[in-house]
Amino acid sequence: EMITSTYNIAISTCDKAGERAQAVALLRDMQGHLVESDTITYSAVISACAKSGAWVEVVNLLQEMATSHMMATSHTNTITWNASISVCATGGKWSEALALLADMQTRDVGTNTITYNSAINACAKGEQWRAALQLLGDMATSRVDMDTISFNSALSACGSSSRWELISALLVDMSRKIVE
Repeated sequence: EMITSTYNIAISTCDKAGERAQAVALLRDMQGHLVESDTITYSAVISACAKSGAWVEVVNLLQEMATSHMMATSHTNTITWNASISVCATGGKWSEALALLADMQTRDVGTNTITYNSAINACAKGEQWRAALQLLGDMATSRVDMDTISFNSALSACGSSSRWELISALLVDMSRKIVE
């Protein structure tokens, strides 16, 4: 619809300008005027919130989006969920990042290397080495490609928790699994 696309352009402009509050206000204005929002709308608002580190708002918006009519398992949704996990990692909210990953899987939203890397990074920042290693194992089980970021984040989690014995094992595993 033309009105939706006009709002989306305005919200995307707010996102690019770093105007989180204005992006959220435009979304609420859409809802107040019964203008239908879509995945693009929510993705732009979530992006604006993520850039400002407003992880609580990001999680709330994602849940709002997830419970709406937009919950198709599209590539855009994966990107939006990944951004949400990433902002939780940036904010040091590892348990929220893991909850979002679990919610993605429950809702059959496709996960990818970026999804897992963001969650492993959140675990590393929270010094949750067991969870980081579990996610690395889940990547292998789910046949999600691991990359150097996957291993570096897991190594960081082990290092920050002084799990030195695991670091050498991870380095050996990394050299076997990653071919660049």
